[in-house]
Order: sequence, then C-alpha cells, then structure tokens
Amino acid sequence: MKCSLKSSYKTVLPAIVGGVIGGMIATSFPREDRVQIDDYVVGSKFKILEVNDKPVDRVEHGWVITRVPKALVPEGSNKLKVEEINTGIVYELDANILKGLRYRIESNEDGSPIVIARMN
Repeated sequence: MKCSLKSSYKTVLPAIVGGVIGGMIATSFPREDRVQIDDYVVGSKFKILEVNDKPVDRVEHGWVITRVPKALVPEGSNKLKVEEINTGIVYELDANILKGLRYRIESNEDGSPIVIARMN
C-alpha cells in the first residue's frame, strides 16, 4: 500500500484548520451559566483576584492575547477579592450578580471598589 504525502495533506490539513478555527470560536464566548465582569482594562483601578475563594476564571482567547479583562462569575451572591492595581490594597466585597447583565468595577465615593451593572 503506497501513500503519497500530497494526498495525506489534502485530508489532514482541512481537519486541522477546521479544529483550530472551531476551537477559537468556542473559546471566544463565555459559558452561559456565568456572567462577565469587565476588570483590568486600560484605565481601570481594580482587578479581580478571586471569586468565592477560588482563582478568577476569565474569558479565553487565542494564542496572542494572554490577559483578558473579562472575569467570569456565577449568577447569584458572590464574594470577590479585588486588588487596587496602583496600591496593591486587597478588598473583599459581596456582589449579587444577575444573569443577562454585564458588570464593571468602579470606585465608590470613598475610593473602595464597587460592582455596578454596565450600560451597553
């Protein structure tokens, strides 16, 4: 049985390309059971470190982007550990997250972080 290199590329290459593109599309969208909180964006003062005493889970992207400013948080009452980027001060706050909304973290009047619903 003789197999040419040219014919194996014709069958293997489309499968590899399709798998890579499908994987990139699938990881670009958050799971439906979690809500996005935009943090760690340019100009932001805060970033989420932990959600309910576990490391924060983030929206995943492809190979180039390694730090995504979108934390994934389950719906309902959550305990967030948030760090002020410039000072390193860590805050703990409770947030009631509702499905169907997107959130961001801003400074309260006293400078502490607060989770607010984002206006699209």
